[in-house]
Amino acid sequence: MRKALSNTKVTVKLRKSVHHDNEWYLFIESYPVYKKGDNKPSRVVESVNRTISTPQWDMSSIARVLPDGSFNYKPKRDINGIIQCKSRIDQEACIYADNVRKLRQHEIPVKKISDSVNDTFRCKINKIQSNYTKEQTLEIEMLLFDLYNLTDKEHKVIGFIAIT
Repeated sequence: MRKALSNTKVTVKLRKSVHHDNEWYLFIESYPVYKKGDNKPSRVVESVNRTISTPQWDMSSIARVLPDGSFNYKPKRDINGIIQCKSRIDQEACIYADNVRKLRQHEIPVKKISDSVNDTFRCKINKIQSNYTKEQTLEIEMLLFDLYNLTDKEHKVIGFIAIT
């Protein structure tokens, strides 16, 4: 199976163990992943074969509300996105999982563009560097949106791309 789009996000996540009260499995989730010949996005889950028992929870970030009214919280992450743990051994397992995540993220191909498209962008960038106008930035923005086949709805979500 080959991961296709450049917007596929690969994330390290936790799943509560059904066998032990204070244990979480580390796993990697990729979404959206497009299989060859299938236009429907799928979610790929890969086990890292590591467990942790001392994750730190971010009490300001609720993951879900349980039926009894209590909350599940998201794990705390450092500035690099690595799950934080109290135990050094658990922290090393999270660092290992993040390194596997990086490998999976790099397996996703970057959008390849032709020389003519690259020349068009280069010409527009050179023009805007010598004489900045908002119209020129909008032209570049539309080229980018067309390059990635974004819908009007996606365009509205992203908004205006400021080029300064």
